[in-house]
Amino acid sequence: MIIAISQPRYMPAHIYIQRIKIVDKFVLLDDVQHSREFENRNYIKTPQGGKWLTINCQKKKSRLKINELRITNPDWISEHKEIIRRNYKKAKFFSEDLLEEIYNFDASEDFTLCILKYLKNILTMFDIDTELILSSSLNTPSKGATKLVEICQAINADA
Repeated sequence: MIIAISQPRYMPAHIYIQRIKIVDKFVLLDDVQHSREFENRNYIKTPQGGKWLTINCQKKKSRLKINELRITNPDWISEHKEIIRRNYKKAKFFSEDLLEEIYNFDASEDFTLCILKYLKNILTMFDIDTELILSSSLNTPSKGATKLVEICQAINADA
């Protein structure tokens, strides 16, 4: 069984989706420290220059695990849809229906749950049925490379 393991990503690049498509199972590494990179934000182009789309999460002095992140702005979905709509409505392949389909889920304060629903909507659009697994469900307490090995063992991966 072939697997891939990666942190959850908001607005993932096409290579991330391609990676999910070519494996048997995809593990979302949600029980590791939030890196503050691209788990909860991404950069889009606008006529005025680049703009960050960020799912605002609570801030604490100590770094939280990704699955501990709690969303602080319950209106982020409608805000992000409007920003995308405003900046891409004249783009050749923009589709209001696809935009609605991607963001067709109920927001919650649980960041991991929102990203999981968001990602499943994207995969459905591309007819990708790869099983998604949250690493937090696998009881692999180690860190670093040892954690990755334990994840592979837990789901009987051989590649």
